[in-house]
Amino acid sequence: MEEKHIRKRKVAFIIHEGYEDLDLCSAMTCFRHAQYVKHSTGEDMQLYEATIITMHDEKEMRSWGGLVAKADYSYPKDKLPVEKFDITVVPGGMGNRKLIKEGSEGKFMKRLRTFLKENTKIIFTICTGSATVAQTGLLDGMRVSTNFIAYPEVIEQTNKPKWEFQRVINNVDPKTETGIITTSGVSAGIDGSLAVIQMLNSNYVAVRLARRIEYNWPGIYYNANRDFMDDK
Repeated sequence: MEEKHIRKRKVAFIIHEGYEDLDLCSAMTCFRHAQYVKHSTGEDMQLYEATIITMHDEKEMRSWGGLVAKADYSYPKDKLPVEKFDITVVPGGMGNRKLIKEGSEGKFMKRLRTFLKENTKIIFTICTGSATVAQTGLLDGMRVSTNFIAYPEVIEQTNKPKWEFQRVINNVDPKTETGIITTSGVSAGIDGSLAVIQMLNSNYVAVRLARRIEYNWPGIYYNANRDFMDDK
């Protein structure tokens, strides 16, 4: 099977104070390990390149669990490496409660809204990252997912999106590679990343990546030819 659109895509990861460790690291690991998959061409290829961005003026952010990550760029203070990212990942985390309370006109939200509208093609939220993006108005009227435990809190903040309990809700147009994909749960960064890779590259790459990271991804294995699972 041939992969679709074999090229390196740029992925931006948004961090804020109190982000969720697993949201960030699970997605980053998936996109990183995609380059070690043996593609149908028989070669390893770097399919994704990660960049960490924050809407805060300072670049070092501490996660809710204590992990400190340093952003490559502070937006809009720093000049970005590309005009438009192919994918922007927005993790959740307890720290987004403070940002949400500041409202849609808070500094972080205003910067995030501008960045997502002007500097990315696909928005990919993990867990309560959808609650953060909902404050920008970009999810209004859309079917979107979020953490089921936080559901009452999320819908209290805004009822303009159509909130549902789904592991992955994909609103991306694969032809234009634009749109929004939302996921539910702290570990859903893996499912969402595999769904994005399956859509933008191929089932072949996604299945082999799932096997590489030893993740039992429900559904995809049933669509996979045995050859996809064999190392050759």
